[in-house]
Amino acid sequence: MRRLAALILIWAGVTVQAEQPEAFEVVSLKPSAAGTRITSKLDRAQFTGTAHTLAMLIESAFPNLRAPQLKGPDWIHQEKWDFAAKLPSGMPADEEKLYRRTEAMLQIFLAERFHLKVNWETKEQPVYTLVASGGNRLKPSEPGQPGISFANGRVEFRHLSMEDFTHYLSPSGLNGPTDRPVLDKTGLPGFYDFSLDWSPSAPRTDGTGDNGSIFTALSKVGLKLVPQKGPVEYLVVDHAEKPVADRD
Repeated sequence: MRRLAALILIWAGVTVQAEQPEAFEVVSLKPSAAGTRITSKLDRAQFTGTAHTLAMLIESAFPNLRAPQLKGPDWIHQEKWDFAAKLPSGMPADEEKLYRRTEAMLQIFLAERFHLKVNWETKEQPVYTLVASGGNRLKPSEPGQPGISFANGRVEFRHLSMEDFTHYLSPSGLNGPTDRPVLDKTGLPGFYDFSLDWSPSAPRTDGTGDNGSIFTALSKVGLKLVPQKGPVEYLVVDHAEKPVADRD
């Protein structure tokens, strides 16, 4: 229902008569300078980021979306933007609630500045479900910013939810060690710190290998990928326009 309501707002051009949707108070949007690194930060006062493509912003606005499930023109994956959004006062301290409200406001922003119009399509196809297989070695994390780092054949994950982790596992242009979308069926709420003995340079796998595979690495922290068929939603960009940048 939340997704349906959000899409209605986008399709309607955010012209709601009965109740004005919650929106960012102020947003600055400018093209990224060449060489700018990707950053993102969210707290109760503001949401900021650098070197974000429209595709990345759409992924942030729709948390169940994975990169390969987004269909649209090439430029939404290429042109990069820096943004700074001021949040309304009284935003919740609870991280999950803060994320959900920010996502809804980001959807409104994309409709206003990029004139984004979208629709969802569902397709039955091969997937992996991520499940807890026993021997859980995931450490609940303290409040903080999520992060991923790589060193010496190991990947360190900080403050990551299982839903976000499945985004990393799913195939995409930047990473994704598996050959199909991954769905979260762990039943593990909250955020975790953990590491995997696996190298991002390893080839994408279909689960038939063993030594050094993502399947082996996951088993060591009490997680497992189960192959099956399932419904995968695709977000189709029906319309988007390049925005006019804000002046200094």
